[in-house]
Amino acid sequence: MKYILFLVLFFYSTSAHSADFRNTDWGMSKEQVIKTEKAEILKESKNKVTYVETVVNYPALLVYKFEDNMLIWGSNGFKQVNDTDDEYLQDFTNFNTVLTNKYGKSKNLDKWTNKDSEYKDNPVSAVREGDLVMWRSWETPTTVIKLIMYGYGGNFNIDTYYFSKKYSDKTSGIFADILNDKL
Repeated sequence: MKYILFLVLFFYSTSAHSADFRNTDWGMSKEQVIKTEKAEILKESKNKVTYVETVVNYPALLVYKFEDNMLIWGSNGFKQVNDTDDEYLQDFTNFNTVLTNKYGKSKNLDKWTNKDSEYKDNPVSAVREGDLVMWRSWETPTTVIKLIMYGYGGNFNIDTYYFSKKYSDKTSGIFADILNDKL
């Protein structure tokens, strides 16, 4: 009986699959991703498909990015509108908790973009003004995950990015900077 239980557990553990981003794997074609995703397409181009979706109870723009018809990264751009600045920090903390529960302890990669910021004692205001980028990073064997909160034009932005390690050479521009912690 123990032998049968061992075989069942062994088979389950070797056959269980954890997707790289949502229900997809890096390298999937755009057509395969579209068949996998349940949300309705908002916008589609040759190298990108965008959806509006709810992710961990927050409205989000969901983006899949392709190069050579292979999925190379995905993101969730959270579109929550809050009444106070502190609520954005709480949202960031909530996302950090969800990701930490799934992927383990994160690396704190916060970066001051304005070393002379008048908001050194108030990180929420510093983020809103663009003086501070708050971000956390996790890694799995196949994926680099980044949670970022930054300010632009007095507004808050909170995004998560999932990058394929295998196809990291295909990431360019700002996404390469995010992947390589160079924002």
